[in-house]
Amino acid sequence: MGQITIGATASRRVLGSLNDLASLTRFTMAERTTIDLTALAIELANTACSPINYETPRSVSLALLSRSYS
Repeated sequence: MGQITIGATASRRVLGSLNDLASLTRFTMAERTTIDLTALAIELANTACSPINYETPRSVSLALLSRSYS
């Protein structure tokens, strides 16, 4: 494991989305006790987020990556 840094956010919307994702993680893990972390990460990546105009982190990441290789 590596070193981590924790700091304040400049956006309350981002903080709210992080809290929503944390809650979704807790609820999902409580409901599906055998879910592995990869499946959980994929599910979270397909969750719409307000700070990115209700798109999914997966779709935004793929769009950004495809632009960098073009």
